[in-house]
Amino acid sequence: MRAQTSSAAFAETDPSTQLVDVETRAERRERMRTRRAAGNGMAESHGTRTLMFGATGGCGSQVLIRLLERGVATTVVVRDAARLPQTLDLSNPLLTVVVEPRGHLALSERELMEQLGGVDSVVSCLGHNLTLSGMFGRNGCAVSAL
Repeated sequence: MRAQTSSAAFAETDPSTQLVDVETRAERRERMRTRRAAGNGMAESHGTRTLMFGATGGCGSQVLIRLLERGVATTVVVRDAARLPQTLDLSNPLLTVVVEPRGHLALSERELMEQLGGVDSVVSCLGHNLTLSGMFGRNGCAVSAL
C-alpha cells in the first residue's frame, strides 16, 4: 500500500526519518515501458538471472521469448535444442541452453545445484501429454523423486 504522505512533506515534519517510496505496479509498468522506448527495446535486467524448465512447449516458448525481450539472462534446460522457438536467436548472449536428452529429472543433484547457483528465479512451464503414460509416467507415479 502506498503511503499518503509525500516524502517531502514527511521530511519537513521529521527530518531525522527517511521514508522509502514504494513503487506501485502501474508505476513500474510505466517505468519499464519508458526504458524500452528510450533504449534498444530491452529493459535493464540489473543482472537478473533465471533458470527455466519447459522452454520448448507452447507456454514455455512464449515465456522464454518475453524474458529475453526484457533483458533477463536465462538458462534453459531442454531435451532437444532444436525444439526451441524458431524465432529465437540462439546466439543471444542472454541465453544459455543446457541439453539433457533424458530430461531435467536425469540431472544429478550436483548438476541441478550448479544450474541453480547464481539464479534469482526459477520458471517452470513443465507440462505433460494428455495420456495416462504422459500424466503418470512408466511406473504409474505422478511425481518422480530426485
